[in-house]
Amino acid sequence: KNLEILRKQQELRRRGATKPYEIEWIGKGNKKIATYMSPRPIFNDKGEYNGSFAVVTDITARKKAEEQLKLTKFGIDHSNIGVFQIDDAANIYYANEHACKSLGYTSEELTGLKIWDIDPNFDSEKWKVHRKKTSELVHSTIETVHKRKDGTVFPVEVAINYIEFKNK
Repeated sequence: KNLEILRKQQELRRRGATKPYEIEWIGKGNKKIATYMSPRPIFNDKGEYNGSFAVVTDITARKKAEEQLKLTKFGIDHSNIGVFQIDDAANIYYANEHACKSLGYTSEELTGLKIWDIDPNFDSEKWKVHRKKTSELVHSTIETVHKRKDGTVFPVEVAINYIEFKNK
């Protein structure tokens, strides 16, 4: 499989292409090594192709971390409880599948709403007070109601975790 990839990449080098690509190698003990190749063609003074070289970066750890992140996201997306991420301005910018289904929205619809669109107990002023209190407590639980897309209202208990990550 790699030979075919390398042959195609070599042909691209002959034409001057420098687009990076990923390729997996087999190391000692059949250990898989994921790499990121940054190739460059070499031409002589007459513009004739003389070969190529590449910087090869081992991205095995990054690939493992990406797979773990995908698994974690999959677990959250398919959790049996609604999970939301809401910013300081009350914008819902993430909602898992359960949250969407319980409210009757698609992910795109729900992530375009403000918290008071689904919780009629909030408005912009109440949200500011709530957010400040939540940021001080870090963890809290409230009982409130949520409003579905069809207008029906149902009681919910909301476990809140205020987190900051990279200034968000």
